[in-house]
Amino acid sequence: MVRPYRQLAVAGGTGRCRTFRGGPNPRRLNLRHRRKTSCLSPVSKLLRLVEDELRTRCRGISNQGISFSSFNSKGKQCVRILLNGTTRYSLDMSMDDSFGQATVRFYGVPGSSVVFGDSSNAWGSFVFDENTKAPALELHDMSLIDTLSEKRRYSYGDFIDALWERVCDAIESSDS
Repeated sequence: MVRPYRQLAVAGGTGRCRTFRGGPNPRRLNLRHRRKTSCLSPVSKLLRLVEDELRTRCRGISNQGISFSSFNSKGKQCVRILLNGTTRYSLDMSMDDSFGQATVRFYGVPGSSVVFGDSSNAWGSFVFDENTKAPALELHDMSLIDTLSEKRRYSYGDFIDALWERVCDAIESSDS
């Protein structure tokens, strides 16, 4: 059985939306304006989580001279973590769908960032982890977390924890 709102979409072969009894069909409007899910939504969620979590962790140790700054620059989300006003860790994150799949690129370095073009030292794609029944980041790491490591699968929380360890290493090495 074909539902009436389906018939409206193809009535007369014109492809135009028709109406019932001279008024709009509310079911057709709901169907027509239904929200589409974006393939970039896992990327957006991860970038937002990384920024929010780093900000929260920095606030927790702000009494030790740690501060947090974030801004957008040329399509990248940039995070800076400072110790007594001097940048100690720089992280630039961006979305990339140039290969037809939602990916995220990272460029994280101790100290101030000097980025040339689309430099990155890690990139990741998103997969569904059957064990945890949640999205996961499959990271191809060249030096963001480890030095030339194999690709690894991280939950969002595990990735942020590993990144925070790098931030702490950068702060502690510059502190001495």
